[in-house]
Amino acid sequence: EYPGIAYYRFQAEVVGIAEKGVLVCLCSKNDEAAVWQVLDGHPHCLLRRNRIAGYRVNWADKATNLKELALELNLSLDSMVFVDDDPAECALIRSQFPEVVVIQVPGKIYQYPGILNGSGLFDRLSVSEEDKERAQYYQAESSRRELQKRHVDAEGFLRDLRMKAVVRSLEAGDIPRASQLCQRTNQFNLTSKRYTESDLANFMDRPDVRMFMLQSEDRFGPSGNTGLIIFKREGDAVEVDSFLMSCRVIGRLLDRALFCEGLRRVREVWSFSRIRASFVPTQRNGIVSGLWKDYGFEKVAGGDGETYGCQVTEMKVSFPEIIELA
Repeated sequence: EYPGIAYYRFQAEVVGIAEKGVLVCLCSKNDEAAVWQVLDGHPHCLLRRNRIAGYRVNWADKATNLKELALELNLSLDSMVFVDDDPAECALIRSQFPEVVVIQVPGKIYQYPGILNGSGLFDRLSVSEEDKERAQYYQAESSRRELQKRHVDAEGFLRDLRMKAVVRSLEAGDIPRASQLCQRTNQFNLTSKRYTESDLANFMDRPDVRMFMLQSEDRFGPSGNTGLIIFKREGDAVEVDSFLMSCRVIGRLLDRALFCEGLRRVREVWSFSRIRASFVPTQRNGIVSGLWKDYGFEKVAGGDGETYGCQVTEMKVSFPEIIELA
């Protein structure tokens, strides 16, 4: 019956979006216990706790809560969509964070269904298995944060995570996820090359290209396929064409695991002594601006993109001993 049916259909829309891999968060001025009582127990509630990637349910202003959620999930604000029925809350977010897309739901409850899908913001041509598990991956982050609080230094925390890494050559079944990483990864992305599935499929047929995918897990569960590196052979040198990591594993040394194991593999099939790499700065990848220097590379050219080079024997990066290569 109305208005319940309108709320139910709106929830179905949210669940459908979550199943596409969009992270759903709660940002509510309410009593937390009351909110979970509804989501966990109400017979007509479709949006359950397991769909929620992060939440702030308290009486603080929603701008503060939204910023905290972005930091918690390691997401940029310009990737967030804020949906609310209060004009004042919508105005606050617009003024504080103009990069956030704000959707104010209509005044009539019967107009709620369709407001999200009709926006076009959540349209996707394909949905991978990785997309369907994204909320669960992020939910495990709360356990990792609690563990981190119990350690006084980063090394102790990372060691206690008991991380495992699988680095494998890219296979045909990995291409959709690899392309997603190319298209969506902005922070840990050295060159921001947006390769399509067709591009990657063509690379697989080239003898001068080697591609490796990182799959990671720790004591709290899997993180999925979280990294991609592409090497290209150019004469007597090898170039790191692309190197990117999902934001959910940044800062855990897994980039070093992927780089070192990938490089070891290409040295088994190619003979070379020098490796080249680039950093192409964007508004969002400043986090990796110093990565090649940290790895022992020297800058050889500047401009819009920075070029680096290094003798393989002079690199300062090694496979982290606190990560198990599975």
